[in-house]
Amino acid sequence: MSDPALFALWLIPLVVIAALGGLALLNRRWRKQAEQELKVVRQALRQMRGEQREIERLAQSYSGRDPEPYRSACSHLRDKLAVTRRKTEEIERRLVGLNERSAGLRANRWRAVLGAPYQWRLLHRDTSQAQRLLDHLQSELALAAELHKTLERLPWDTALELRSLRDQSAGVSQALAGLRDQGLHGDTFEEALRSESQLQASLAQVNRVFLEAGETELLEQSTKDDVALAYQVLQDCRPPLDALLQQSRQWQAGCEAAAQEAHKMRLALDDLAQTLDNLPPALDIAEERAAQRQLEEIARNLHAAAARMEVESLPLISQEAGRLCQTAQETSQTAKRARRELASFETLLSELAADFRDLSLLLAELGARSLHPVEWAVSLEQLAQLNRQANALGNAYVPRTPLKVEQDFNSAADIRARQKELGGHIQEVQTLHAQLTTLLESPEFRAMPRWIQTSRTLGEQVAGYAAENWHASANASALPAEIAALTGEIQRLVTENSGEPISEHRLDERLAQIRSLDERFRSLTTRVESVRERLQEIQQSERQAQEGLENLQKSLNQLRLIAQSNPFLAGIALSEIERAQRSAVELKETLSQPQRGSVEKKSRQVAAGLERLETAAKRWLDQMYKENQAMHQDLERSLSELDAIARVEDGSVAAARRLLAAGLPQRAAPLAEKSAMPNLILQIKRHSDHWQERRAAQNALEDVQPLAETYREAVHQRKQVSDLASEIERSLQKRSWPPVLTSLERERQDWQRLETEWETLKQRSGKAISLVTQYVSLAARYQNLGERLRQSVDRQAQEMRQVEDLEEQIVALAEPWEALLAQYRDNPIASREIRGLLADIDEEMEGIERGYLRGELDYEEVVQQMRGLQRRVRFYQVALDDETALDASGRQIRRRQSERGGF
Repeated sequence: MSDPALFALWLIPLVVIAALGGLALLNRRWRKQAEQELKVVRQALRQMRGEQREIERLAQSYSGRDPEPYRSACSHLRDKLAVTRRKTEEIERRLVGLNERSAGLRANRWRAVLGAPYQWRLLHRDTSQAQRLLDHLQSELALAAELHKTLERLPWDTALELRSLRDQSAGVSQALAGLRDQGLHGDTFEEALRSESQLQASLAQVNRVFLEAGETELLEQSTKDDVALAYQVLQDCRPPLDALLQQSRQWQAGCEAAAQEAHKMRLALDDLAQTLDNLPPALDIAEERAAQRQLEEIARNLHAAAARMEVESLPLISQEAGRLCQTAQETSQTAKRARRELASFETLLSELAADFRDLSLLLAELGARSLHPVEWAVSLEQLAQLNRQANALGNAYVPRTPLKVEQDFNSAADIRARQKELGGHIQEVQTLHAQLTTLLESPEFRAMPRWIQTSRTLGEQVAGYAAENWHASANASALPAEIAALTGEIQRLVTENSGEPISEHRLDERLAQIRSLDERFRSLTTRVESVRERLQEIQQSERQAQEGLENLQKSLNQLRLIAQSNPFLAGIALSEIERAQRSAVELKETLSQPQRGSVEKKSRQVAAGLERLETAAKRWLDQMYKENQAMHQDLERSLSELDAIARVEDGSVAAARRLLAAGLPQRAAPLAEKSAMPNLILQIKRHSDHWQERRAAQNALEDVQPLAETYREAVHQRKQVSDLASEIERSLQKRSWPPVLTSLERERQDWQRLETEWETLKQRSGKAISLVTQYVSLAARYQNLGERLRQSVDRQAQEMRQVEDLEEQIVALAEPWEALLAQYRDNPIASREIRGLLADIDEEMEGIERGYLRGELDYEEVVQQMRGLQRRVRFYQVALDDETALDASGRQIRRRQSERGGF
């Protein structure tokens, strides 16, 4: 059978044992948790049963035959107690079943090993459900206790309601007395007084302690019959008292409303009298005076009736007072409005006269203008008709009734509105005429002839350039025809018949024509200026393109010379420089022919060529700078590596040190745009020279490179040994647990000798070839020491693992005894011996470790003693009684086969 198969066969029992151990631990945990929860539920149930019995004992003092309000409260309490009894019995039945399941799981050992964790988990779940039922029972018991407290407090609660009823009755009595003092009477009011007296008589039947005593005194002196009588009085008196309270409030509100309405009526009559006394003489108010006298007479009669009111007439008095108040207010408002309208009528007449005068002057002024005077075809007749209507109204001092004032005021307002509308039209005509005059007399219109003369020569200046140089919107070829058409329109609208009158209704049409002419002129002026500016731009672009092309060719020639002298720069730039030179020759040919192609396009091509060259030059400079940095760092690493080995005496090393001390050439800050390219060329030249110097230094250092490779190998071998240094130091320090047999003293001494030689060699100086030989020897010796050290460390790990395995086996053999201790805790003989066994195991393990750490035991003695302890624990037996013993697997044996004295 192969080795993997044998290993698998040995692995199966270990997996089974581990699974059984895990099940045992899980079983122990769930069992402990479930039993603790069962104990808590049982204690809580016992406590709640005591509370339930106490409430039932207290409830026996009440009966369903007691009078109200005891009967209904007692019925609720007994129903709640019946519910709690049913729930208590249900919880008790559940607990009995849970206890039986727990006892069965503890008694069946094999079931406890295999299926008990799941069963204990189910028991925990059911116990939690029982706990929730118990919580609900607790809330029901709290409600029952609250109902019992309500029964005990019924006398005091009834007394509080009676006292509230008494206070409300006193308030009703006070309100009715106040209404009677105000003179209120009537059959309904007398019936309310009799009902209030009956309520007072009913309250007098109640025992005085309900209305005067404190809570403690009331509970001591009152009986159930007293409470029943007081409760009945409450039920009988509450509805009529509420009705009286609402009725008295309504009567009080009615009296207050009647008084308020009477006060408002008086204020309105006084305001009417004051208003009529202060009206101007031009108002005829004979009808208003007669209405005032009639209202005063009605008010006096109403006041006499209100001196002694009947309950039934309260709404009628308030309604009549409100009607008189409204009539007086309307009459006063009519008089005040007439006064305001009379004053406004006088103002309107003055404004009409002033505006008629101003509008007449304005019509005359616009009709007499020298430049296009206005012909008034309609507005003059409308103004005359409105003036006649205004004169027909007369002056404001003729006597008028309020109605006549309102009519004349409305007529004047209508005339004034039409006058403003006509005035707005005349103002609009005036504005249009002013705008027309302003346009015709503007500097632009005066300068039109001179502008036309200068614009005709513009076409001759643009003929030397291709048409694609101009924007399509300029349309330069159509300018002469458009200028001729505009000249004819100016002759027709501006210079001919300037003194001809224009009708007021055609003025806007003429203004629109002049504005259109102005817009066309401005548009054509903008196009001409645009063409002129465009010509200047084209000429400027042509000059800039020539200058840029010369700079481009000069820069390309300089860069080509530098690139040809530097292999690195030639590899990254020479091909681009040659392509750029060919493109520059082609651009020079196209610039010499302005009548072909766009000048701006040619200028952009030159600018793009310069920009591409500048971008490429920056890229080449960056690449050159990075390459110099890399070469500089390579030199630094090479020299640092050599310095870490030893002080090497060589001419190439000294030259490289001088070059590193000089440093890298710094990159200059960006300059102005015109000097950017010369500065870039200068920096590229400086970095190119520096690159060639470092390239020569690197080539010279290649002769000492074998020393660095030999040194790296020696460092690697030394690091392999140094990684195991902690193992060497730990093994040589004070004894620790677990113990080891193998010593690393010889390896430590060899390592110290090699380290001394290493440090000595690093302080020497000499030629590279001599140093190579010495570092080769050190690397070989470090490698040999590392192999020996790894073998010794592996042996120590095996020795410690042997002791740890024995220790784990002893702990595993003690675990079954811990489980048996919990199972046989009720057997004093067995539990005492198991505790002694576990204590002896711990004591002997501590003694072995302590003896080794003190140096009293060596490695072999420790292993021997631990193996002896393992055998004794494995075969140990515990006495259950005089004839029966127990072994570690839990089996009971007929006679005891080992003695306690084995330990």
